[in-house]
Amino acid sequence: MRVRPPLLPLLVFLCVTACAAPIADDRADDTATTDERFALAAAYAADKSGDALIIYEGGAIVRAEGQNGFDLDAPHFLASGTKSFAGVMAWAAAADGLLDLDAPVAAVVPAWADDEAKADITLYELLTLTSGLDPGAVGQAPRYADALTYDLVHPPGAGFRYGPGAFQAFGGVMTEVLEGEAPTAYLQRRILAPIGASVDRWNRIDGDAQLAGGAHMTAHDWLRFGRLVLQDGTWEGQRVLPSGLHDALLQAPDAAPAYGLTFWLNTPVPPNHSFLDFSPADSDGAAGFIYADGPGDILMAAGLFNQRLYVIPSRDMVIVRFGRADPSWNDAEFLARVLDEEALERPAADVDERLAGGPAVLARVRLAQLASALDLTPEQREALQPILYDHMEAMAPRLRPFQTEDDLRPRQRLRLLRQIRRQQEATDEAIEAVLTADQVVRYRDLRAEERAEWRARR
Repeated sequence: MRVRPPLLPLLVFLCVTACAAPIADDRADDTATTDERFALAAAYAADKSGDALIIYEGGAIVRAEGQNGFDLDAPHFLASGTKSFAGVMAWAAAADGLLDLDAPVAAVVPAWADDEAKADITLYELLTLTSGLDPGAVGQAPRYADALTYDLVHPPGAGFRYGPGAFQAFGGVMTEVLEGEAPTAYLQRRILAPIGASVDRWNRIDGDAQLAGGAHMTAHDWLRFGRLVLQDGTWEGQRVLPSGLHDALLQAPDAAPAYGLTFWLNTPVPPNHSFLDFSPADSDGAAGFIYADGPGDILMAAGLFNQRLYVIPSRDMVIVRFGRADPSWNDAEFLARVLDEEALERPAADVDERLAGGPAVLARVRLAQLASALDLTPEQREALQPILYDHMEAMAPRLRPFQTEDDLRPRQRLRLLRQIRRQQEATDEAIEAVLTADQVVRYRDLRAEERAEWRARR
């Protein structure tokens, strides 16, 4: 049975939030003695294109550093690390009487009540990515209203699909119950403000914040959020959220054994489980999804280019790591250095470097999307894997100027767009060579829909 927040009156929570003691500034601890136990981990993080690292243990920051010229106090793109906010926001909304994690979404969204396929989908299924809602394409988050109209790709509870669709749909659910307050405003008022944190800015689609991956935040503020989870909803001795938060985030459905309420879990996953086919994260083997030798209570928020928030209650620890694209990053290697003070150094035969991260994450997500849309055979999936990896690797440097909001001269922009178009055309041709005639037609329809959506958002 899932843990549910106690039904405490909203007034109690508002009073606690308003009357909380002044918030201590954890930046004051930055000059504390750096624990040499973490030198190995810090060196690994920096070597893998790291931007920032903060390690909090036993009630204090024991290491905090900007890396490779990055200012530790500067906001950083969280990418899919943003998704972790949704689970905590849902827990708060349930405590405030706005939502019920076990109730059908149709109780809030009337259109779902009239749709037989969606009528019984619960909020818990939506946020554990087991609802069956079309996940959409990674990096192409829809508007909230559009996400709510997505079709199902499998029956509720029967599988796992990773992507932005469910989180943008959750934005639509929150919009309905908040009656005029934006979901991001609720997140700030209800969760972040009481702990002295804030999101610096949000990427948006026609005004709707990208709850799936659009937050920019400082390492210190993300650490504060992680500390709130670590402390089971308390801050500086005051209760911000009802107890049971950590247990609720740790609970995972059968269809997604290593994905709880918007956090990745260090849970064993059978090697033939379908969850692994649709997960963008790399498994550390059947003994543990993130780090086989690590604690079973690890919660991990993970974003593109190896943005990481680890919450580890059994070690009284929170870790924030920011970085840039580096396919050699490995969570198990990093955590071995943090938790066990030693390098794991897996034999090359055990880790396919082409699948270690960066472009591989995007390639795996795209492969999962195509497998679902085109009913790919195992042989086709195997043939498409290197094609998609090569495509993502080639696209990364061409897309980066757009993603980092660099100032581009018109000619630069046109040149990059031409390169992107030629690369996509070559990839489309390679993909179609692997497909049947019927699949080619469906693939071209899919690409036409994606182009139309992209043009609509420009």
